[in-house]
Amino acid sequence: SIALPNYQHLGDVMSFKLIPISNPGLPRLAWCATVDLNGRLCTVEHGPFVVVEPTAQPTWLVAGAWDGPFEKGGFHKSEHVFGSGVRVEGDELFFVPASTMIDRLFWLRGSSTVHVSNSLVVLLGRLGARLDRLADHWLWSGGAGLGIYDYLRDVRIEHPTHRAMHQVMYESLVVSSRGVRFEFRTQPHHFSDFHDYVEQLTGVVKSVIRNANAPQRNRSARLISNASRGYDSPAVTALLTSLGQTTSYSGARSNTRIPAVLGRLLADDLYDDDGRAIARSLGADAQLLNPDLRCIPAEIERWMWASGQVSPELSQWNVFDDAERGDNLVLWCAGHYGDCMWGTEEDEVLLSGSMARGMPSGYALAEARVRFGIVDCSVPFIFGAEVAGVLAISLSDDMAPWRLGNTYDRPIPRRILEERGIKRTEFGFGKKAVTSDYESPQGKELLSRFSEATHWGPSTVAAYRGINLSMYAVRRARAYGRLHGDRSKLVLHHTPKNSVRYLGDHLDLQRATLLFCHEELVSTLPPAPSCCTRQSELSGVSGSVAQHPSQLAHPTHPMAYASDGDSTGERVGEALDVADGG
Repeated sequence: SIALPNYQHLGDVMSFKLIPISNPGLPRLAWCATVDLNGRLCTVEHGPFVVVEPTAQPTWLVAGAWDGPFEKGGFHKSEHVFGSGVRVEGDELFFVPASTMIDRLFWLRGSSTVHVSNSLVVLLGRLGARLDRLADHWLWSGGAGLGIYDYLRDVRIEHPTHRAMHQVMYESLVVSSRGVRFEFRTQPHHFSDFHDYVEQLTGVVKSVIRNANAPQRNRSARLISNASRGYDSPAVTALLTSLGQTTSYSGARSNTRIPAVLGRLLADDLYDDDGRAIARSLGADAQLLNPDLRCIPAEIERWMWASGQVSPELSQWNVFDDAERGDNLVLWCAGHYGDCMWGTEEDEVLLSGSMARGMPSGYALAEARVRFGIVDCSVPFIFGAEVAGVLAISLSDDMAPWRLGNTYDRPIPRRILEERGIKRTEFGFGKKAVTSDYESPQGKELLSRFSEATHWGPSTVAAYRGINLSMYAVRRARAYGRLHGDRSKLVLHHTPKNSVRYLGDHLDLQRATLLFCHEELVSTLPPAPSCCTRQSELSGVSGSVAQHPSQLAHPTHPMAYASDGDSTGERVGEALDVADGG
């Protein structure tokens, strides 16, 4: 619990008043709250897909869905929330993030206000701030893979009075007269066997879909999934198609770096990850992702880069293009965290229920999902803390017919798929992925603007990647050797020096891309309503970025985004010791 400074105590009997203000120019699912602690007001500027309680005096608004009755607005007590929301209950304000380690909220404290948003871009823009140009932003964005207890919460920013804002994941941020606290919504669960687990899992998904399509909402929800030839995404597709019409997206080829000559010697289908045949057999509308990244519209790509300093999953750009063409809320039921939840490895980190999962797949698309009206509903995160109980099912005698005994063995999704009629030989042989590691724009439109603004041309990018990635690969291989190939331990034991590219302390192309996209996006945000502007000014937080003594003109050279000699790890570490203000 964190005490609030300079707070005028008004007694516990006074409730906060929620004042929602619609701004159609904001990203579809974005909301940005300004809490006036002295006046007990919570003003929330929100985009067109955010749903406000349909009463004269609303007490909640939501940008997503949960496993409960929509009309009661009880997501702040729900264990399974996908998206985010704001809820007033008595003298407390609940800011609720998703029940996953994929979406997040950002918040910052002023002298008598608290600012909270589900969009990093929107909150930075409304506060007149921007990301610190010298910080290692991989630490807080890539660190989402560290789990619910160990992810880095501080985000270094440039602002006249503040050096950091904070992210919160999985647990609710609760503001009251007593201060700020954090609240987990997790409840213990027991599963007697495979059928009991799948029945409870399917029941939660069914409740979330029912909530997302409640008649009180002004738009219905569309269901989408992915389908590879692995385990997790086709198993999720199998569950989803039993509940409603589903569109499933597949990539044609995996991104393996094994040379083609060697690949032909190892397996005929080493590169084939096209799960459309599986999706069709399950009753889904199977769609192929367009692999030509040069076609990505700049508006889509820059939002795909905006979540943090992690490689964007650009192969999924068609998902956002299709969402933009429609007017439905989209529930994206993905398979993130399936490797941890459905595997057979008895790993102490996983069994602790911390949800540490290695690299944070899905996190990179958080801002794009808010912009285009997509809610991540990664099914394996349901009962995500109950890894030990699910593992017991996977290793039980009843599941022996569906265990292969190899290093890529997930009996629960295998049984789900085989009982739906998918042949054993059609999936689950070798780990594959369709996403790749990117550090600069790939679409022609955004790449042209980036090169012109920063002078990162094709030759400098190629030289950077060639040198940097080869050095990084050697370092990564040594780390894997020390930890005997344990990916979760590799992530949990990372240091600032091995968590980023080897040249990242001096020249960081991925950071340059992140900062460039942020500056473009913040500059195109619509003006805030006048009442929100007045409250921000009263808080002592808002200010012009140009007033900060460290601010410079927009950099036009690659080295303008490089370090001035400070250790990245030291600079980011300082953020942990900064109280909120200057």
